[in-house]
Amino acid sequence: MNTLHHGFWTYMIFRRKKQFVKYFVIGSMAPDFIYFIMFFYLLLKSLLLNVLGFTETAFSLRSAVHGLFDEPVTIVLRQGGHSLFVWVLAFILIAAISRKLWVNAWLAFLYGWLGHILIDLLTHVQDAVPLFYPISDKIYRGPISYYDRDFFGREFSMINTAMIGIAILYLIIEKARKYSRNKSSYRHGA
Repeated sequence: MNTLHHGFWTYMIFRRKKQFVKYFVIGSMAPDFIYFIMFFYLLLKSLLLNVLGFTETAFSLRSAVHGLFDEPVTIVLRQGGHSLFVWVLAFILIAAISRKLWVNAWLAFLYGWLGHILIDLLTHVQDAVPLFYPISDKIYRGPISYYDRDFFGREFSMINTAMIGIAILYLIIEKARKYSRNKSSYRHGA
């Protein structure tokens, strides 16, 4: 699933936990932040090399996007961020420090992160990563891909987009009803 959709669906699930929703959402998107960071790093690196005259190659968006997946830092952080083993270690550490299992800001972040790992486990086929990295290189491929047509990517995208549209409509209706109730109670109370 793409990064923003991870955040959206996590928000939909945990939006009523107002104090912690931002931590759930950030956690659900965090494993993919490396792509954005590395993209801007490669962009700046390319621009600086060009400006300083070390290269005359023009910046290529396609090269930057594909190149970031070949960067060793990206590979390690991608696998670590999508590893259930790494998540369990982080969970044990945070739960031991906070002495809670549910919920504080750090644990909300971790639960969002866990949701990301589980959703990606189902929606990554060709680009799946080792689930128990770094102790195992075994890759578990999901049944569908969020983008690859050979693995129902088109159908997944259509269904996911339709469901996001319905969810947004639901949020708008929910907000309108709440506004209407508040306005009505204000009139009756005055």
